[in-house]
Amino acid sequence: MKTKKHSQTQWSETEGGIAIPSGAIANLERQSTDSYVDAKYQALAIEELYTARGLSIHPGSSLAQQIDETKKLSDAWLTGNDAEATVDRLLAALVNWSNLFCFVAIAR
Repeated sequence: MKTKKHSQTQWSETEGGIAIPSGAIANLERQSTDSYVDAKYQALAIEELYTARGLSIHPGSSLAQQIDETKKLSDAWLTGNDAEATVDRLLAALVNWSNLFCFVAIAR
């Protein structure tokens, strides 16, 4: 996710007519540029983190399900398989992407 920061200096005029900086206004804007493929790579990165540390993800766990759904959605989208690229899978992946990305950021 890209983050853009915009800032603008506020100016005040003294009684003598001199402009001086009196503060700043900041605005953060976030844009999602992650595609389904990017999400799949993040899911794979989580699996690799576990493997590198000699750990396994229990197949019935919420994390395993999130990873699996994300990979399935990406594959379905890439192959044009509309039957597998369902709205339910998309919504589940969207909700889980933020969790997966936060997990990767913490684990790295």
